[in-house]
Amino acid sequence: MSNTRASLLPDHVTPADLAGHIGVSERELRRLARELGACRIIGKAMILLPEDVETILEASRPCQSKSTSAAGSGTTEDQLPEGDFAALRKRLTDKTQSASRRKSSTRRGSVVSMDRARG
Repeated sequence: MSNTRASLLPDHVTPADLAGHIGVSERELRRLARELGACRIIGKAMILLPEDVETILEASRPCQSKSTSAAGSGTTEDQLPEGDFAALRKRLTDKTQSASRRKSSTRRGSVVSMDRARG
């Protein structure tokens, strides 16, 4: 292979090599790479380019937001609805009768024997 051609080929790593290097299972690394779209798949072979490895490592970074911050976590600061737990539970468990109930069939069919010996 010529030197020019070799310089055109990207540096890459296999999921098995990277998984062993960072201490995770190859299966988990492959799953994450597919989920993030951070891989190249040709047939059954998967390779990871440097930018794919960077994407995978960045996605595995722990969340930096503080759970106590309402603005950062996406929670609202509104008050809970009025009433105590018992009232809320009653409201949520009360069944409405808005749907029509299935009517039972009063017609009974007769049993027909499929035995050929009886005729």
